[in-house]
Amino acid sequence: MNTNPDIPNELYYLDERFSVRSLRKYQLKEILTSHNIPYLSNLTRVDLIDLFRKHIEPRREEILREYKQQHVPFEESETYGRGRRVSHKPKKYENTVSNYLDDKKTTKDADGFKIPSLPKRRVQPDLDEDDQTHTNVVKQKSMPVKAKNQTTEAEKYSATGSTDTAANGPVDKEELVQLYKDQFVSPIAFYAAKSNTPNNNRRITTRSEKLEETKRRLSIWKARFKQALFIFCALYMIIGMIGFFITSYARQKNGYCQNYPKDINNTTPSTLVSMLPSPCIPCPDHGICSNGELECDALYQRKTPLYNIGHIFPIADDCVHNSVLGRYVHKVERKIKNYLAVRQGEAYCNQLMLNPDLNIQDVPMSRIPVKEIMIDLKEHLEEHLPADKLDQILLIGFSTILEDPKIHYWETDKERFLGTSRYKFSVTCQIKRLYLAVPNKIKLYIIAFISVFTAIYGATKDYRNKKAYQQKIDKMVKSIVDQLKQQYDNHTKNTSQYPSPRLLASQLRSSIVDLNNSKTIADWQCVVKKAESHPHIKKSIEEVNGDIAEYWELTP
Repeated sequence: MNTNPDIPNELYYLDERFSVRSLRKYQLKEILTSHNIPYLSNLTRVDLIDLFRKHIEPRREEILREYKQQHVPFEESETYGRGRRVSHKPKKYENTVSNYLDDKKTTKDADGFKIPSLPKRRVQPDLDEDDQTHTNVVKQKSMPVKAKNQTTEAEKYSATGSTDTAANGPVDKEELVQLYKDQFVSPIAFYAAKSNTPNNNRRITTRSEKLEETKRRLSIWKARFKQALFIFCALYMIIGMIGFFITSYARQKNGYCQNYPKDINNTTPSTLVSMLPSPCIPCPDHGICSNGELECDALYQRKTPLYNIGHIFPIADDCVHNSVLGRYVHKVERKIKNYLAVRQGEAYCNQLMLNPDLNIQDVPMSRIPVKEIMIDLKEHLEEHLPADKLDQILLIGFSTILEDPKIHYWETDKERFLGTSRYKFSVTCQIKRLYLAVPNKIKLYIIAFISVFTAIYGATKDYRNKKAYQQKIDKMVKSIVDQLKQQYDNHTKNTSQYPSPRLLASQLRSSIVDLNNSKTIADWQCVVKKAESHPHIKKSIEEVNGDIAEYWELTP
């Protein structure tokens, strides 16, 4: 509350000692709205405080002055005429007509709604009424709405109704006519309702009663529809459960529907019968069902779905492709086709050697025994295939390649043969075909070129090898010369430690070659020949402990 007597309680926020920051966000919005200051709905509290300080605080005195002017009591003022006559009409007469209209009972319809009446006809005043005294009633301005008790127009309208506003304003004639039409009752119906005849059971029904009757009938039909729908769903569920249990029992007893061997005399049922569930479990794809049991094809394995563990539901298992076994079968297929193509290519090469002008289409297809193919496959694939399923994989491989249109099958005297129209030539066959296709003159040129090229290449290679070997021997000789030179220098510098400038030939040999390798004998012999022709190497032979020893030394 405000403690300053000069500032009213409604304008407590205009007090100089009041802190604006103590106001909440919604309070700031109400204050700005009461002073007709526009703002955005997404503004923050700091922005609202800035608007307050910008638009309200500078107008503090002006707002207080306007508020005091609005709340000052107004006295009735009289306006006088042109001074000819003064009216002495009593004051009570002014509100006589209005009081009479207010006290008069208003007519209501059967629903309890008030029936508005037409406004009374006003009589035109006399000409001499100008001389009378007129009283001008000054309407007081409406009080400003308090910020704390501010409500929306919709809430006010719902709380107090719209009768107050309609009482002060003029009545719309079109609206009044429409109201009369809604509440109109024909004279015949009115008379029939008022009559006291015992056979007359009719009564006046208003629009609201008709609406209530319609709603009542609609709710009755809605309840009936819900009841019928519930009964239909219940019957559907009961019939479905009974059919499910019957089908489950029949499938559990009959097992899988037989599809092998196929019954030729079996006729397909009608469309209506086919829509019903079968009394046996349908056989899955890639499955062989016989006598109520399921067996999958060779490349497939039986697998029970996760939602049917323990075969709770009467549904079939799946035949899933065995990927590991499939890879083995594909490998066998490729091997068989490659073997047949190579054998057919060899047959064509043999025919081509006899007749170079032979067309490839004229070569007869080779018949290769199945036993021979089986032996070759077991030799090459026995290590790569599981031993327990080797025969099964080979059998499946032979059965699948027969589906290829380029693979042909024969059976003569209970012996089986395979052949193919594909060709695959080996490297030897391709060289033979190339040799036959080249003319003789070009063949001579090719042979001469190859011979010359081979001779040049051999001579060059021999020269390089000899040169490399010579460099190797020279390197060994240089190593021996360096050792002898070092021994000679040491002898000249220190005679007591190195009494002789000579070195044993065996010691020099072990330093440059491997004594245990027999291939180094030829290398040492070449080194000895080089050392004998060297002008500064001197050889000497002495007997040491009964053995002959050869010494080499470097002469100055």
